[in-house]
Amino acid sequence: MEEVPVESGLWTMFSANYPVGIAVRNHPIDRTDIKLNPRQLYLPMEKIYCDRKVTARDGTIFYRIQAHINAWVFDRRGDYKMLLPESSVKIGLFAYKAVSTLAIRNEPSMEEESKTTDIVRDGDIVVADAVQVADLSSSGPFLRLVDGRGWLFEYKNGDRVMEEIPVFSGKWRFRILNSVGLAIRKFPADREDNHSTLFLAQGEECECDRKIEGLNGVSYYRVKGSCGWLFDMRGGDHILHDITPSNYHNESAVKNPWSPDFVRGIAEAIEDLYEIQFNEASRVISFRNSAGVRFNIYYTTRTVGTSMIHPMQGSTQLFRRNCTNSELVEIFRNPRFHSGKGYQRRSNMTKRMKSEADSEADGEADLRTSLLEVREEINRLTSKEDGLLKAIRTHSIKRFSYAIAAEERRIVEETRRTKEISHQCSACGKEFKTEQARNQHYQASHEFTCWCGKVCYSEYSLDQHKDAKGHW
Repeated sequence: MEEVPVESGLWTMFSANYPVGIAVRNHPIDRTDIKLNPRQLYLPMEKIYCDRKVTARDGTIFYRIQAHINAWVFDRRGDYKMLLPESSVKIGLFAYKAVSTLAIRNEPSMEEESKTTDIVRDGDIVVADAVQVADLSSSGPFLRLVDGRGWLFEYKNGDRVMEEIPVFSGKWRFRILNSVGLAIRKFPADREDNHSTLFLAQGEECECDRKIEGLNGVSYYRVKGSCGWLFDMRGGDHILHDITPSNYHNESAVKNPWSPDFVRGIAEAIEDLYEIQFNEASRVISFRNSAGVRFNIYYTTRTVGTSMIHPMQGSTQLFRRNCTNSELVEIFRNPRFHSGKGYQRRSNMTKRMKSEADSEADGEADLRTSLLEVREEINRLTSKEDGLLKAIRTHSIKRFSYAIAAEERRIVEETRRTKEISHQCSACGKEFKTEQARNQHYQASHEFTCWCGKVCYSEYSLDQHKDAKGHW
């Protein structure tokens, strides 16, 4: 047996391996007979936190799932990726408008076999909950559609085929005006094939939390607590009545992440700042000023942390979340600036250590007192760890529930597509939605066809053709 080094740290990955996901192993070995029992599965695009890393002889990297003793996943199988680094995936709500007609894929791939029968047309709006950042190829990034239909892509062979549009966050309340009610749509489009099973009758009220501005003055609103959408106008007539209370705060566009170069540009414009660290995996860039204040900029979430020595409270940390560009500038200039977006103070570890006593007895008493303090600190940290693990489990359950819902939507769409293309011509392979349409096509195109390929429309004309050409 050869000892293999084990690295400690915190790694955040996303499950790939479409469409089945990745099964957890008991040990860092890719064998089907050592899967975790009971079986645990991470569905595609589900986030995984890991705290140990082992690299096998063939280069495969195994990660141990945080807070589990024997639960391992691995990064690849041959050339196929099983895990994606956190830096290659964006999670949120993203809206895109098609600038050409595209076939939806069943996985993030440009291969022909990944195409489905569903398409988006030029001008259609779609929403995605995950964006898989493209590699060095000229196609991508890949967009996972919220409604479960599959994947699209922003660029194809270097040409833009999808254009990102803003999503506004807020609170809106509407009453249905349409006389026959209104079916909630699966994605932001007023199309007959877009109806969900949810329906709102005339006079019903609903609350919405996202807004997308479409063509011809039509706006789409996401129904709060669902993945469904409503639209406010049809043919110039309003079908929703806005009854939003005046104290609701609306129209705030969801902020895009900063880039490292943008943060560096802001820092260069502020005197007395120099860069001390850049961690692309953790998406953080750090600076320090001459006063010793450290600035940690988590650029994808627009979170700014400052670490300094407070004259009254000692070592402290301040965190401001979802900051604007102007707030970033103000924090660089004034590290104690409060944006009202979160505050955290770091408690100092126990500093009380009595000076060494003259006698051996006094020295032992000090040591035993310090031991009690250490025990108390351990108990406090253990209690804190239990709380953190409980909170982590809550987030894990929530992510898994969302992944299950996304998988259910994908299965529903795949089943629908299978039913729609179940009738196929045996002669040419053309697909039809009904058996009658297929039979009519066969009679018109294949029933009186000569072996040379000539299509005739009656038995008499087929015989005449054979006589004339000698094709008996």
